[in-house]
Amino acid sequence: AAYKAGDKAISEKINNSLRKDMQQQAAYYQSLPDSKRESLSQEEERNAGLLKNLMGMEQQFKMMQNNIPAPAPVKNAASTDTAKP
Repeated sequence: AAYKAGDKAISEKINNSLRKDMQQQAAYYQSLPDSKRESLSQEEERNAGLLKNLMGMEQQFKMMQNNIPAPAPVKNAASTDTAKP
């Protein structure tokens, strides 16, 4: 919603918080012994997928911001050279 509203400050705050949480979860799963990690493999995969989607949304938002065309320059009629060669 923050992306669609164009609120860069809130979207960055939300993204940073989500990314941090997901990276902490990934570190937790990686720190587990194999026996416990195996039983949480679906959760680990879901977390990895969510993190990947979040990063994709960030990229799309940045591309949308970069593709916004700059306003056309205003031509000043007084500075236009109307003399014929």
